[in-house]
Amino acid sequence: GAGGALYVAGMLMMATAAEGVMLTVGNALSGIGMAAAGFGPILGAIGRQTPAASRSSALGVATAGGSFGQFAIVPFASILQNSFDNWHSTMFVLAAVSVMMVPLALGLREQRAAPSKTAPPVQSARDALQEAFCTQGFLLLTVGFFVCGFHVTFIGLHLPAYISDNSVGMSFFGRPISAMELGGWAIGLVGLFNIAGALLWGWLGGHH
Repeated sequence: GAGGALYVAGMLMMATAAEGVMLTVGNALSGIGMAAAGFGPILGAIGRQTPAASRSSALGVATAGGSFGQFAIVPFASILQNSFDNWHSTMFVLAAVSVMMVPLALGLREQRAAPSKTAPPVQSARDALQEAFCTQGFLLLTVGFFVCGFHVTFIGLHLPAYISDNSVGMSFFGRPISAMELGGWAIGLVGLFNIAGALLWGWLGGHH
């Protein structure tokens, strides 16, 4: 919930930004909020609350849900920008839509049993990080996610701008699609196909 609130606050700051400092701070707040309300804590909560037999499929469904968000929101944002021709107005609408994240986060509250006297002591965050950085699997997973995040973010940032800057438009069943909208749909299609991939690999993970 707090991560979603930070994300919305950053979006509102960007929407009202009149100079570079406010825009930069807004981006930073949104980034922190996205990290706190993104896949990391969500998949962790789902993984802890799901039986081992169905955990892989549950994580696949959750990942597919995030991909559906990409499929729905990015084209929506491009349509808004094409209609308003004002990114401040677009950011205001997206901030209003993002407010829904805050109450929805209540559904991820975990029901944790009280620790028994015989249970091992709870590991601190510092000790957990030290153990993780000494584990080869964690380092390899981190590198893999860095490569994934870098190239997906690179495409998501530059592909729509490239299509728009080069005025690449098209028509779909007779309806003209502007270059701005086409850029959004290009990224939306990445999310659409990732839905199928996440569901497939989630199912395969549960069977193998």
